[in-house]
Amino acid sequence: MQKLAKKTVFYIIEKTWNTGDKLNISFVNEIIPVAANNDEITLQRGAIVYALEIPHRKEVTKKYEIEGFRDYMVFSTDDLYKNVQLKKTPEDNSFGFEFIKGADSSNPWYNGNSHLTGEVYNKELEKLVKVKLVPMGGTTLRRVTFQVK
Repeated sequence: MQKLAKKTVFYIIEKTWNTGDKLNISFVNEIIPVAANNDEITLQRGAIVYALEIPHRKEVTKKYEIEGFRDYMVFSTDDLYKNVQLKKTPEDNSFGFEFIKGADSSNPWYNGNSHLTGEVYNKELEKLVKVKLVPMGGTTLRRVTFQVK
């Protein structure tokens, strides 16, 4: 006999386990808005916060003897990030964004395949523009919070 009971935010499974028994778990990770301290919001799916990557260039300021170690300055090459807002859609909390699962999603910060796609309102152009939001730790220069139009 097996029994499944939800206790607060945890589930408890009472079962006599046998060799070879398996437990499959599926988590539903919806895109949700999370309030930031600056009256803006960020989009999160599961434990991952997504960000708008800011196109940039790196200028090396110092190199070290160890391969791959260097200091550098980062400079934005595009000002799109300054003029965008999320457009509220009455039908859902995802602001119209969709999750795209990459071929290799084992480490979303470094493999960079999984992302969110959607549109933001560009105040300067006065129109919606398509953007790709990547995991927050997957880019050097990024915008994480957005005003809502």
